Amino acid sequence: MLKHKPIVLFLQETKLDSFDSGIIRSLGGDFLSRGIGSDAEGASGGLITLWNESQFSVNSCISLKRCIILEGELLRLKKQLVLCNVYAANSETERKELWEYILNVQSSSSFPWCIGGDFNTILDPSERIGAGCDMSSIQNFNSFVLRAKVVDLPLQYISFTWSNNRDKASWARLDRFLISTEILTWFPDMVQVGISRSLSDHSAIMIGEKVEDWGPTPFRFFNDWLEEKDLMKVAVKGWKGCKVSGTKSVSLAAKLKGAKCCMKKWLISYKKVPSTCTDIEVCMAAVDSKANVIGWTESLRKERLVLLSKLWLEIRREEQLWRQKSRARWLKEGDRNSKFFHVMANGKKRRNRISVISFGGVKMSDPIQVKNGVVDFF
Repeated sequence: MLKHKPIVLFLQETKLDSFDSGIIRSLGGDFLSRGIGSDAEGASGGLITLWNESQFSVNSCISLKRCIILEGELLRLKKQLVLCNVYAANSETERKELWEYILNVQSSSSFPWCIGGDFNTILDPSERIGAGCDMSSIQNFNSFVLRAKVVDLPLQYISFTWSNNRDKASWARLDRFLISTEILTWFPDMVQVGISRSLSDHSAIMIGEKVEDWGPTPFRFFNDWLEEKDLMKVAVKGWKGCKVSGTKSVSLAAKLKGAKCCMKKWLISYKKVPSTCTDIEVCMAAVDSKANVIGWTESLRKERLVLLSKLWLEIRREEQLWRQKSRARWLKEGDRNSKFFHVMANGKKRRNRISVISFGGVKMSDPIQVKNGVVDFF
């Protein structure tokens, strides 16, 4: 697992009756330098959570038989979150007690959660084959997921995470990560990936951003650009500047390409300009502070009205951008909910991604292989 360089590592069913610094060194090496564990009972159970203290700083922790909860900060993003390592019991009664305990702890926290581990149950009957399903357990687990306000990302590369390794095989997806939607706005390209089993009867699960070079992205026009006065001049310049002899269709295609090239050059400088909403709000706060000292003068009122007008314009542009990205047309116009739009847009992006294809019975995940496979198929 260390070849993947995880920031945090969850281990379940360690079967260790004691935990010390030597275990951290043997498992985490120099990369995962800190850890906490809960002891096993006899030959079963046991949890260990390891982390890289240069990337994740722990503020508080709870270590119990069935879960380890860490509250800390992702130093690179300066974002606070809670990580929960879970090893649920086989007993439904004990599982329900664990769900309730986690929900009680979560209710006292204002930070987003990432809950991962062996839940010893499934979310849907399709996640188990070769054995019967306990519908009450499934309903209880689904209820927990809804109440915890977390989502289960699609599992890539494998369908099941556990097998009993018997002649009459049973398969189930018992292991997963459940994540608050706010974390998905921090990591738009986050995926959940399964690793093929080795000696264990469980498959390891990784969660993180998967960044791959799929080549140039297609040009997309967003309606909020129309608020920029320079855009139309740039598009017209590109349209008129392209003169190609030939049929009307050829000429039209060339003019559209010319306009697109000019807009793409304009877009580079447009993206370099940071969002001004925060800057405008800071200026408005400065005007309010000044007015509190000397009172509201005519010039201060005019200055605040100008800033307020600019702020409304920026907010409307931001709404328009995320409304178009999310394609959530059923939401009322002007209903500002940036987190919702981020989640919808990123979810749509994940659903449309083709990360793995099967060609001739061979699974391919490399971008070049996927592209060549698609071309060869058609």
